[in-house]
Amino acid sequence: MLSRHVNIELRSAVPAGVTSPHLGRRVLLAAAAMALLLPSSVADARPRRLTGAELRRLERGRIIRRPLEDDRRGLVGGTSYIVIDAPLDAVWRAMQSLPAFRTMFPSVDRIRLLESEGVRRVVRIEQEGDVATFTWVVALAFDERRHEVRFRLDRNHRHIVDDGWGYVRLAAHGAAGDRTLVTFGAVIDPGDDALVQDMLNDRAERRMLGMPRRLKRHVVGSVLRPARRPVAAARAAAAPDTTPPPAAPAPPPPPARAGSGLMQ
Repeated sequence: MLSRHVNIELRSAVPAGVTSPHLGRRVLLAAAAMALLLPSSVADARPRRLTGAELRRLERGRIIRRPLEDDRRGLVGGTSYIVIDAPLDAVWRAMQSLPAFRTMFPSVDRIRLLESEGVRRVVRIEQEGDVATFTWVVALAFDERRHEVRFRLDRNHRHIVDDGWGYVRLAAHGAAGDRTLVTFGAVIDPGDDALVQDMLNDRAERRMLGMPRRLKRHVVGSVLRPARRPVAAARAAAAPDTTPPPAAPAPPPPPARAGSGLMQ
């Protein structure tokens, strides 16, 4: 099992009971970074069947968020969905790129691969906050057969929250199967710290569940647009030349006839 704890280097003291909105946003976005892959067996984050209204929103390119409902244990998280106009294999390849984290998690300042063995990866994520530097060590497991990535905070390192885990699951979508449905589930256990609990509020939870939309932006920017450029260039080169030909020169005037008035 991989899990548990973020190192924090305080730059200035945070008074007890005082919440910094910037700090809360950083904590949640960092926690979202670790929520990139965890045991989807957690009942609270298990996807439920999408309703007709939700499916229509997905077809319009919108994100669907389902926060945890009435969780009395104080857990934060939920499930979210989005459809990407790219084939499954292309999205799967994009997810496995380490630089992709910088786009999917805009608040990540530094990321480093610590371990890579088989399907398992361990990454170190650093975020510079206004009053602290947050360091998250996240264990990832890639399941190519299921097109799923599970993640959990590495229990060998301390973090500001007690635990965090989640998953990203991809599935072919649409009649032609040329689109991808992204399902993201994540749960954070803030522990007993009242300040951390206060920071992980509804707005922070909503930002965390926005991960599928950030992934979509990354795929569009790093996969779809670059792929379209050579196609557009090839089409332009193969297109027939529609430039009109130059006008034909005017014919020379006929020679003057002998005995014309010019010679008389």
